[in-house]
Amino acid sequence: MITADDVVKSGWLPGIPVTDPALLTALDYVNGFIGTLKLIDPNESHVKTAAIMLTARIHRRRNSSGGIETLGDLGGATYVARYDPDIARALKIDGYQGPQVG
Repeated sequence: MITADDVVKSGWLPGIPVTDPALLTALDYVNGFIGTLKLIDPNESHVKTAAIMLTARIHRRRNSSGGIETLGDLGGATYVARYDPDIARALKIDGYQGPQVG
């Protein structure tokens, strides 16, 4: 289980306070989701890192439901991907299958 402090200290969401309501909502979702995964140990460091990454991704997507995020001063827009293979690999989700022999 990760905390808002873990996410803020990670640097994945710079400038976001620990009390940010959107962060706390994303954190509740991710901690609940991680708890449903039977094939992983939520205390392993790579799982905690993936949970932090997933929390940051969900927090960033809150204003980009269509997958487009505007970059204010730059005047452009960028695509926010729905899928991250690193998170899928660490959490063993989204159809990820480890290497197999034979």
